[in-house]
Parts: sequence; structure tokens; C-alpha cells
Amino acid sequence: MVGCSEPFHGTPEITNVIMEGSKEKRVAILEIEGMMCEIGCVSKVKKELLELEGVSNVFMDFDSDRETNFANVEYDIKKVSLFSIYNSVNIIADGRLYGVKAVVDTEYRPKAE
Repeated sequence: MVGCSEPFHGTPEITNVIMEGSKEKRVAILEIEGMMCEIGCVSKVKKELLELEGVSNVFMDFDSDRETNFANVEYDIKKVSLFSIYNSVNIIADGRLYGVKAVVDTEYRPKAE
């Protein structure tokens, strides 16, 4: 069995962005190291994120040729913290598999009239 690579350990770099959108929503893009396969790794990360109360949608952007991959997580900031989101990935398998290296947290606001 092929194991996953050594994850990034530490506090991820967090960037906050505010953008104009058609509706109010929050999306965090997690840059994840250590995912090696689409079936096991991607499925496990997506499952853990979707189990968080307040996470409404997860889109995984995976390519086995990349060192890092991405999870786009739509969430309700009133129900779940950004820390809880990225930490849910970091603690999978007691932190031995994956590591969130960076997070871009985007708040979409409707255009002011």
C-alpha cells in the first residue's frame, strides 16, 4: 500500500478577501499537502469537512501530479469557525496524513445599491 506524503505542520497562512457577489456567502479555499489519491484521500477529506455543522458544500480540486491540492468549502461563519474547518483536515489520522498549508477565506457581499 502506498502511503501519503508527510503533511505540513504548523499554522497555515491565512488570507482574508472581501468580494462582490450575487449573494452573501463565505468560501474558504484550503491548500492541502499530503493527498495522494482521489479515492481514499479526497473522499476522506471531503467527508470530514461535510460533517462539520455549518459547512454547506465542498468542492475538491485534486490532481495527483501536484504537491498540494485544494478544498473549496462553503460555510456559515455563524455556525463553524475557520479554525474548525482547517483543523478538521489537520487532525485526520492523528495528524499523520494531511496538512493545511494555506487558507484563502473569501467573504462575498451583495453589491450595495
